[in-house]
Amino acid sequence: MKIKQILQIIWSKISVNPMNEKLGFSCCFCNKSIMSLDQYPADLNLVVNIDKPKKQQHDQFFYCHTECFKNKLHNNVKSHFILDKIND
Repeated sequence: MKIKQILQIIWSKISVNPMNEKLGFSCCFCNKSIMSLDQYPADLNLVVNIDKPKKQQHDQFFYCHTECFKNKLHNNVKSHFILDKIND
């Protein structure tokens, strides 16, 4: 089974709806709506098979609130968070 098929199967089993058609995008962490007025709405690009040639890599976008993403980071990584550097 190819990785793209596996990802599609996994994605179909996930209960979180990445797109809330009525309200726009939903955060992949909290599932709340992302509004254009939110501070720093973001998308995450997951690329699998990064050690393989480009044609064997697959990517998928997820949307999130920047604060939700930051809250999921390990403390060692949080110290390098780009928005903290910009806001200093």
